[in-house]
Amino acid sequence: MVEHFNGRISEVLDTHRFESGQDLSTTLERYVLLYNQHLPQLALQHWTPIQAMKAWQKKRPDLFKNAFAIARDWIANQLDKT
Repeated sequence: MVEHFNGRISEVLDTHRFESGQDLSTTLERYVLLYNQHLPQLALQHWTPIQAMKAWQKKRPDLFKNAFAIARDWIANQLDKT
């Protein structure tokens, strides 16, 4: 996936002339949005990366906890052991 993204972003960089650093930044931000939300990937069974991530999150919600939730659960587990 990363290699595919890098190859495609290289094409964008090679075929555009940027007027400023802000222009480059805006183009990169737009491309990341396009790539992640609108371009289905063969490696993801023709889903976009966002669709694949949402499906994975439904299947394995435990992998998508934030740091606070992980720490809270660890502390609760430690307290249960005492």
